[in-house]
Amino acid sequence: MPSRKSKLLDDLKLIAEYRVLTSSILSFLWSCSMRTAHYRISRFADESHILLRPHQDGYRPGKPQNLIELGPSGIEVIAESLVGKEQEAFYSTINNEIFHKDHELLTNLFRLHLLQLSRQNTVFSSEFISPNTPFLPRSRTGLPLIAQEVDINGSTRSFVPDGVVMIFHSKRDRHLLFFLESDRANEPLNGDASTATLQKKFENYHQYLVSGGYKRYEKKWQCSFKGFRLLVLCNDTPRMKQIARFVSQYPTLDYVWVTDTTQLVNHGIGAKIWLRGGNASIPLQSILGSEYACELPPVD
Repeated sequence: MPSRKSKLLDDLKLIAEYRVLTSSILSFLWSCSMRTAHYRISRFADESHILLRPHQDGYRPGKPQNLIELGPSGIEVIAESLVGKEQEAFYSTINNEIFHKDHELLTNLFRLHLLQLSRQNTVFSSEFISPNTPFLPRSRTGLPLIAQEVDINGSTRSFVPDGVVMIFHSKRDRHLLFFLESDRANEPLNGDASTATLQKKFENYHQYLVSGGYKRYEKKWQCSFKGFRLLVLCNDTPRMKQIARFVSQYPTLDYVWVTDTTQLVNHGIGAKIWLRGGNASIPLQSILGSEYACELPPVD
């Protein structure tokens, strides 16, 4: 049985990995009741292991929940367990504040449902690599390790996915590769050369697909990838429809699959909730394939 000190370290590392959480997220991650989660959160806050800030969770209407982030004492507890470059990487990342907290919560919503998939169906296992994890080194340029570079018409572009996702099907011995973009409608679909747009983001991913840059992940997971899918999780249905219409105009963007939080929360990540290529004229599909599509219990 793990010691109290070991359990504390594991709990704090989990909070550090997700960076921005709510009590409901921690309740799910800890596999405990909300009452137990609130008790543990209160105790951590009293000891400055975490920081609490009032926040209205847009995915769970009602009483605001506290926003939970690692606190000064929690940072030191984790740092003391690390050495050398691991400790340096941890400090350099954890001290960079997450400014777009709702965006991080949207990404974490996806992560919970990814975890729910393997909890409910053990044939599937998964890994999620976050650009904000403090447990991986940064690149030589200071960007997250999963930052990508592509050449667009002789110009080098850098971009950072909101997550790299691998789902493994044990019975088929098959690995699936995905990139995640969490969309809160903060970027226009298109614009001038100086504007960050979704169109440029899709151009980056398309070149990354064509160039085979994604194959860097074959070494990590000891497998072969023939491509990837770009999953776009939208904050609401109108935005999802807007992006889907845009994507559906370009046949080369067939690898872009779009859904929204309502579909994800109500049916789960493995259900038929995704618009492939943004095409609303065909039935919704599952990222697991029609044979393994599955409705999942709600993430409570």
